[in-house]
Amino acid sequence: STLSDELVLSGKGKAYAVSFKDRGAITLAGHAGKAFWFDKEDGGFISSTFYYKTLPSWLVDWNKNYKADNYTWQLDKPAKSYINVNSPTLKHDLKSFNATFPHKLKRGVPLYFKNLSRTPRADELTLEVAKTLLTHEKIGQKKQHTDYLAISFSSFDAIGHEFGPNSLEAEDDLIRLDKTIAELLATLDKKVGLANTLIIFSADHGVNETPTYLTQHHLQKAKPNNIKELSKEIRTILHQQFGLPEKALMALSLPYVYLDHAIISKHHQSSLAVSQILAHELGYKNDVFRAYALPLADQTTDWLGMKVSKMYFPSRSGDLYLVPQPNQYR
Repeated sequence: STLSDELVLSGKGKAYAVSFKDRGAITLAGHAGKAFWFDKEDGGFISSTFYYKTLPSWLVDWNKNYKADNYTWQLDKPAKSYINVNSPTLKHDLKSFNATFPHKLKRGVPLYFKNLSRTPRADELTLEVAKTLLTHEKIGQKKQHTDYLAISFSSFDAIGHEFGPNSLEAEDDLIRLDKTIAELLATLDKKVGLANTLIIFSADHGVNETPTYLTQHHLQKAKPNNIKELSKEIRTILHQQFGLPEKALMALSLPYVYLDHAIISKHHQSSLAVSQILAHELGYKNDVFRAYALPLADQTTDWLGMKVSKMYFPSRSGDLYLVPQPNQYR
């Protein structure tokens, strides 16, 4: 169960989550809460039949008033006032988005809504829905109840992936996000009272510098793993070491390697033993920093192995965990 689940199951609170990303809302709402996210195909915020048979009327009304207008992302301040004003421009494949400021999105063009997620407008729309939810669901209005509202502001994630953390785009987005959060806090203070509110800030994940940025600063960069070549090497090792067929490699979905235990068993091999030797062999590859067979043995005490061990989940994790080289951009 999740924190939101336990609040709802206790009968002493409601739980909601809003994000531009579906997974950003769903993981925060849990099973018993309610989740809303942006529809990147048709626009507007949606949920699923897991949470609702029909969308709440306040969201239906919000969607009716939402218009997918042309959007131009201009710098919030004069360019010379930015720390990253001279950061190198990263080449990208986003058509009709412009390589540099101003970034222009035209309504009706392919990928309009997806590209919108790479702008501060995504967080502004998320805030609009969160404020509407706050009012209509009467969050924080019932005495002796603890309501939960999780908001995942997702634009910096998409912008970091696309432009890098030290880009002018990332810096401008953080400036705008600061204003968005200020508006959220002001709304909470008016509707609920900040004295009655516990505010928790967390993060999604970090992001690596772009190859362009690393090159400019004479820092070493690593090429991303070639999935096709890596799969071929794994199958070669499985065949040469154990006489296993190609299908013994079930899937390679980085950072995990999934082996077919049924096939390995038919060849009278131990899946764990195969994983351990495979990890040993892959550890010599230049584009793999570390390779760990899962589950890790108790004697594994290096700092990175301890982190990998904490991420192991028997019914979902692969048989091996591959750690890429530092500064590998993908």
